[in-house]
Order: sequence, then C-alpha cells, then structure tokens
Amino acid sequence: MENAQYTHLFSFRSEGYVLNESWDQSKVFKALVNRGEKIKESPQDRYVQLYHPQPQNTALHYQGSPKAPVHINHRQWSRESWEEIKDCLPYLIWVGRDSGKQTIFDKYKVNDWDAFAKALGLTSGPK
Repeated sequence: MENAQYTHLFSFRSEGYVLNESWDQSKVFKALVNRGEKIKESPQDRYVQLYHPQPQNTALHYQGSPKAPVHINHRQWSRESWEEIKDCLPYLIWVGRDSGKQTIFDKYKVNDWDAFAKALGLTSGPK
C-alpha cells in the first residue's frame, strides 16, 4: 500500500487486503475482556479496567450503561498511560459524589473508538 496513513484501515488475510471493521464501545469492551483485563459486574453495572498493572484506576463501562463510557482516577494513574489516550477522550465531568458515595473518578466520552482501541494496544481488529 502506497499511502501509509490509510494502512490501519486494512488487514491482509488469505483472500488479500480486506477493510477492517470499525471499533465501538461494545467491541473495545469485549477485546479488553479477551485480553484478560479485570471485569467487575454487579446488578446495576458492568465495567472492565483498561490496564491491568493499575487496577481500579480506569474503567470502561459496557455499552448501554447509564454511566459515562470511561472513568479515570488521575490521582493514582500514570501520566504515560494518560498521554496515550487523552486525545480520544473529551472531558465530561469531575465526579465528587456518585450515588451518595465519595469518588475521585473523572468521566469521559470517547470521540474516536478506532483511535482509542489503538491507543489501548488493541490491534487485532474488533470481533
């Protein structure tokens, strides 16, 4: 492929180059679970952490959750990891209280699921 800026859109398979599917919240969630990231489920919610070396500091909520897709505790999270994903995450709100419980997570939406997946190291394409 001559133009490198478009190579992420294609995968080479036995049948030749094929167009990659786009990532979405559900596909990123499943890929993180398949990668072995810790998942937490309760009757009210379900989320998976983004990086296993830093447990409980980042979370991606399942598609359909009433909560913001991404929650990050910057106070206990590495600056390097933040630099990798920050351009994909417009800030929504800092949460001081959530359901009567103190929390220090900032909430984010994702403006580009493909870039977010790539920043998280999810390179095999959505399933």
